[in-house]
Amino acid sequence: MLLHDTNIKVSITYSSKGKVRHVLTFPHDIFVIQQEVFESLGFKFENIKDGSPHKVVLPTGWQFDSMPKNELFYILDEKKRCRAVLTMYSAAGIAISLICRFGLKDKFIDEETGTGVYVVDSDGTEIYLAGYYSTYGSHMQKRCDRKANNYLSEHFPDWKNPTKYWN
Repeated sequence: MLLHDTNIKVSITYSSKGKVRHVLTFPHDIFVIQQEVFESLGFKFENIKDGSPHKVVLPTGWQFDSMPKNELFYILDEKKRCRAVLTMYSAAGIAISLICRFGLKDKFIDEETGTGVYVVDSDGTEIYLAGYYSTYGSHMQKRCDRKANNYLSEHFPDWKNPTKYWN
């Protein structure tokens, strides 16, 4: 199957145990951020430098979400959690990067309350509210960000590692 106007081909193969594996074929350059980390999760990269279409074989049970959201395509793990993102930079390039389990999210509440800084799970679940601010870039926003980062560092010391906390 070819995706929209991207020329990304998605095909399915089977592992030696008969499990489905998605294969993505790209007609142009793909920039892999932290390739060794992808490979540790079971990704296989083929034909990267030989000028032929580039192939990415996803880990067994993982799948490609073929419906783009804001010009992004997602790769889901066996539990249907978003674990990686493909970003289209131009007709000549795509970047693929892993997503961390936890992160920060700013959420506007209302004019009186302002914007809240939350620690969130990858599915958007709000775990912790660090505080509110009214002006982007303000001292209060930086304070809320620091508080959220401190919370993450205390409760999830490896939160910036995209391979941690998924099991």
